[in-house]
Amino acid sequence: MDWARAKNILIICFLAGNVILSYQLWMEHRHTAALDDILPRIEREVDGLQEQLQEKGLRLETGLPTETPRLYPLRLARHDPDVEQLRDAFFAEREAESVIVGGRLSGYQSDEAVLVVGGSGTIRFRQSIADAGEDLEARDAINLAESLLTDERVGPAGVKYDYWQETRPGHYLVYFYQQYRDLPVYGGGVMVKIEGDQIREYQCLWYEVLGPTLQARTVISASRAVSSNLPRIAAVADEQEGAAITEVSLGYYAGVSPEDEEVAHPVWRIRLDDGELLFINAFTGAMEWPQ
Repeated sequence: MDWARAKNILIICFLAGNVILSYQLWMEHRHTAALDDILPRIEREVDGLQEQLQEKGLRLETGLPTETPRLYPLRLARHDPDVEQLRDAFFAEREAESVIVGGRLSGYQSDEAVLVVGGSGTIRFRQSIADAGEDLEARDAINLAESLLTDERVGPAGVKYDYWQETRPGHYLVYFYQQYRDLPVYGGGVMVKIEGDQIREYQCLWYEVLGPTLQARTVISASRAVSSNLPRIAAVADEQEGAAITEVSLGYYAGVSPEDEEVAHPVWRIRLDDGELLFINAFTGAMEWPQ
């Protein structure tokens, strides 16, 4: 064995290991230093935001996210639903006739129910209810809606529970969303309407995720998104005295587009205590919805 050569190789490996370790430590220090700079600034923004909200007669009843990740816009395509599969799910125990619109199959109907699939891929099923039955608590209404979505012919793959609203005692709207890499894709999703202990209506708009674009950017902070749009938020909440912001969350926003493909940008979603939703572009701070 050439001991001199072996010793030189060991020395080189040792030095290379030290270089890699030093680089990792430097990157960790750099990341920590960046957080040390960012977090105090965001904390100051939140403190100032509380005062601005009070001036507008608004309350903040949720914690504000502090993360500002780098995200890519998302390429989406419209999902083309299987109308006959939906028929098998919704009309399994009753006769149904075809609904033809513009020369193409758009759904099915019976005396008590109708299923229609729109040109943009939107699905709507609605049925009449002779006896709504016993009013449910919110948790039971959510469970009932989720039980519908366990049917793989109805519930899209990866559907996630979002939130519920009570429209009147015993009547609920239960919302679900799809996601991409742990982030919600807002603007579509599923809504199930519950009346008593019966499912009254089902609506769905789902997307095929094609993947990210090539332009990544750092999103603005949640506190900056809210503060820069306070006049619009206050205007939406104007009819509700003492309105509160109950949720601020990061996701993507897709609207109903006539195009086969579209690009969804990261947004901060703001939800008010009356159920109103606002979407703020997380790159520019511009209001995506309402426009």
